[in-house]
Formats: sequence, structure tokens, C-alpha cells
Amino acid sequence: SDYFKIESGQTVIVPELIFTPFAPPNPESIQLGIAEGSSRVLTQIGQTTQLQVLGKFKTLPENCSLVGDSCDLTSKLKWTTYRSSNPKIASVNSDGLVTANGCGIALITAKNDGVTSVTKITISDADELTTVEGFVFDISGAPAVGAIIETQFGHEVVADENGYYSIEEVPAELGDIYLEFELPEPLSRFCKGPIKPVLGGITDAGIVTFRDNFPGPTVNLHTRSFNEVRVSLTAGRYIIIPISPADGGQFTAMHWWGRNSGCDANGRCRRGWIIHYRYSTSFTGNLVVSGSLWSTAEVAFNMGPRTLLDMPEDGEVRFWFEDSLYSDNLGGTSLRILPCD
Repeated sequence: SDYFKIESGQTVIVPELIFTPFAPPNPESIQLGIAEGSSRVLTQIGQTTQLQVLGKFKTLPENCSLVGDSCDLTSKLKWTTYRSSNPKIASVNSDGLVTANGCGIALITAKNDGVTSVTKITISDADELTTVEGFVFDISGAPAVGAIIETQFGHEVVADENGYYSIEEVPAELGDIYLEFELPEPLSRFCKGPIKPVLGGITDAGIVTFRDNFPGPTVNLHTRSFNEVRVSLTAGRYIIIPISPADGGQFTAMHWWGRNSGCDANGRCRRGWIIHYRYSTSFTGNLVVSGSLWSTAEVAFNMGPRTLLDMPEDGEVRFWFEDSLYSDNLGGTSLRILPCD
């Protein structure tokens, strides 16, 4: 069945039962993405796109449909369930088929035997999309062949032998575009933005050159006591982005109260998971960055805010977390700081 919650003194009607000939596969992790031939951007109400869930195992289960070194767990018969953060924008059925219901961004969560993964689906009018293109070079000035370029909407492409990339179907009506660049060997990261999108046309992101082999410092803030992390940065513009354990962080999100309450059908809560931290520099004073409250850490992470930081000269950035009561807190906030043009 779909997951359901039992509360003291209440009667629960169990959702529809699905009978399968195999036991739950018990994956170590799953990755939710877009199936081949489908798109993460839908341009018409009623249009559909198919998701795909791939699971990692220590020992492959019986009747595993291999995709690379993973098992395909997309079907409800493989014990995967789905949930949309906003069904008014995008709904999802029990086999991972997403239907566009309104314009905006929805997060789809897949869950299989306790492990989860989240992906973004965008619904936008076809006339309000743009294609982002540009070139990326390494620190020597050579084309950054194989560099990975990602938008904040979840698009991901790889630079070709000339360092050229083109990202199609990027929403242009949802505000400025930010691009994150990663060069695997040697590990370097960079950011480009904000970029003003060209509605219905080509958005030229220009030329990006990696400044140096800069993987970006990581900040991990636990919530069990007051703690702070100090990072020294040279003058320039930076972007602060939430990261998860999959990206090298320690945490996915944090929870002030230890358990959810007041959550609606879209997963928004009065008490729930959130990306939250404080930071200060000698140029900014003390600032608070806080996202929205959600029913799961994965959704809170995916909806976590990105923050631009301008350093007019070399200096130190102080990050910290504080609370009046620490004993009921869960998780924490992990961040990465990237140089940004």
C-alpha cells in the first residue's frame, strides 16, 4: 500500500493494497530521475512525463531489471510509492507517470522501503521557455570537455569537445537563471548567475573559465548544540548552496521540533524540515537564511534557498546555528560556497 500514519485514538482506513509475488527489495539507496525519451519540463496542461527509479543493492534481488549497475524499481510492483509536493501543479500516479495540472514547479518524491529520492518537475508555457547556451574552459584556457552544467531547475548537460553546451526547455518566467559548473578532474566548481533569461529565445550565458582547482569549501552545521564554522574567502562574488550527503555534505536538512505537525496535502508543515542557517561578514552584519517547512528532509533540501554573497575584499565568513532548546533538534544544514560570475 501507500504509506499511511497511525495516530493514537484514531481509526485508519488502509489504502488500496497491491499484491506482488516478490518481497520488498530493500535497496540501499534509490535515484529518481526522468525516463529516457521523457522531459522534466511540461508545456501543456494534461501533458505527461514518465519517471524512473533506479535502486542500488549490496546483493541484487530476484528478478532485477538491470539498468547499468542498478535495478529498475519504477513500477508499483517493485514497492515504490510516489508523492507530489503540489498536485495542483503536477500529480503522479502509482507507476511514476506525472501529469501537468498547472504552471509552476512541483517536487516528486519516490520512496521504497524507507529510502527516498526527489526530483523537480516544471510546468511552463512553451512560449515562456528559453535555451541557455555558452562555452566553458578550464584554468589553462582549453575547452572543459566533460564539464557538468546544471540549472537550479534540475537540467543537467555535459560540455562537448569545444567546451560548448546547450540546455533546452529552461523556464524563463520563474526569474533569473543560475548555472553550476563542475569539472571532475581535477575537481573544480564554479557558478554563473544571475542570468536574465530571454523569453522564447536563446539565452547567451557567455564564456565561463574556471578560476582555479576550487572544489568549494563545505560547511556542516549540526543542531545538537551551538556551533559555528568560519571560512576565509578572497574578494569576489559567491553563491551559497545547500548540499546533501549525496553531494558530500553531512546533512540533508534540519528539524527544530523532532516530529512534524500541521502538514497539509502538499507536504507544507507548521512544524517540519527546513534549510536554515545564520552567517555574517564584516561587510554584511548578521543575516538569517531560512527556507519553508516541509514534511520530509528531501523536499526541504530541494526547496532550500540559494544565497548570493559579495566579498568586496578578502575576509572571513562566519556560519552558525543557535536555538533556545537543542535536545529536540534533528539533522543539520550542509552548504557549499562556490565562486560566481
